[in-house]
Amino acid sequence: MEKTWRDHFSDVMLSLLRPVGFIWMRFDAQEKITTTVDFHRKDPFLLLGNHTYTLDVVHLALPFRVTPAIISQEFLLSAPGLRWLLKHVAKVIPKSKGTADTRTIRFILSYVKKGYPIMIMPEGDATFFGRTGPIEPSTAKLVKKLELDVVIAKTKGGYLSKPRWAKASRRGRYIEIHYDMLFTKDQVKTMSIEEIETQLVAALEHDDYKWQELAQHLYQGDRLAEGFENVIYRCPECGAFHSFVVEGNSIRCMACQTEGQMNEYGFVEGFSCRTLIDFEDAQRPYEKELREQTFQSSATLSFVNHKERKRTKPLSVEVAYQSGEIHIKHKTVETIAVADIVNPVLVMRRNFTFEAHNKVYLIKLDRFAMSFLRAVQSKY
Repeated sequence: MEKTWRDHFSDVMLSLLRPVGFIWMRFDAQEKITTTVDFHRKDPFLLLGNHTYTLDVVHLALPFRVTPAIISQEFLLSAPGLRWLLKHVAKVIPKSKGTADTRTIRFILSYVKKGYPIMIMPEGDATFFGRTGPIEPSTAKLVKKLELDVVIAKTKGGYLSKPRWAKASRRGRYIEIHYDMLFTKDQVKTMSIEEIETQLVAALEHDDYKWQELAQHLYQGDRLAEGFENVIYRCPECGAFHSFVVEGNSIRCMACQTEGQMNEYGFVEGFSCRTLIDFEDAQRPYEKELREQTFQSSATLSFVNHKERKRTKPLSVEVAYQSGEIHIKHKTVETIAVADIVNPVLVMRRNFTFEAHNKVYLIKLDRFAMSFLRAVQSKY
């Protein structure tokens, strides 16, 4: 398949911007790269990585001579500051998280036929808690369909460098990236989808806290804990919901007065849980109890038109959850039953987006983002 003028324009722009990308990534985080693969290869391949934070996709793609086409959340293509860049410069293939999309497959196949590598983060989203999330089952089917070499890029330290929930940056950001060939295209031809999925899940599995136990790298800052209460909603000591008050590096439960600190290695001191993974494992079994709570947050509301890749101007609103309903208060109150909500997800740090009433809602929450997500679905 012949490249279009947009492909050629993108190739030229990416080549010109490549040095800027390397400088940008050096400021983003100090990195250590090890590899067993050839970064200068020109034939198509599939690059798969564990998704530790927003910019790891840039780190992973930069070393390759031919820049991969990247699967990206469709939501990002409507962002005013990114729309032109993602459409005309970066090779972005849009996908709606959590849904099968034949359009996405068509884009992938067209890029492969033009000779481009394809890059996918099979979790579909960056981790909130520090370990690799569930791998989308469709990934193994895609590997089998494409019959390309499969390269794994394992990132370590990315989550602790820039926790997805954090409101403040860390000093001393450091990541390690290791590239390895997981399957050759000839191996893929002989493997079942089940075999591919089993090995793929094992290859991408990572726990940043287990890595940090040995690495002992310092991620310094004066506001290390801020944002914690956005994803951790239940105290493991007393079981209270939405009781955390966070300031600087300190975390306190106002119900039982347990107080702790987040240290410069990323671990929590003073609670029975030491990591965000521990806190998550302690709260996840209590979804039923969470849905019995009432909670609210100030927010901004926009509506997204994916077809035109546009968003409406954000409005200041109050958003509440109560008894299986979302209430959005502006000049009037709109009530949305949980049963009417389709494809609810969190994008970036606290953007709660879903479809209901034939509209796509984008609610940028100030608090309790994970609580709102968990109150309306059980997958994530």
